Amino acid sequence: KGNLDTIKETIGEQNVHSVDIVKIGENIKVSTTFLKSCIEIGDIELVNSLNLYTYSFSANITINDNTKLINLTTDSNVIPLKDGIYLSYVEINEMTYYA
Repeated sequence: KGNLDTIKETIGEQNVHSVDIVKIGENIKVSTTFLKSCIEIGDIELVNSLNLYTYSFSANITINDNTKLINLTTDSNVIPLKDGIYLSYVEINEMTYYA
């Protein structure tokens, strides 16, 4: 961990551009911690509205034939989504399927 000065020393001041802190209302600072919390509670719409890119992750899919549910297995660094039903799309062999 570090601060802006540490980053400038590490990669050079000419390679660093700082931006003002973004807040929602008066009290909520948009940060990595805040975005992780939004993912954990399932507020993907808010995450996507605050990020430059749409939230996404890669996973292995297992289909349970008895319940017709899909289980996702992800890397340990992916924040698990709250259980629920989500609109999504899946890319398999360069084909996109909406679900």
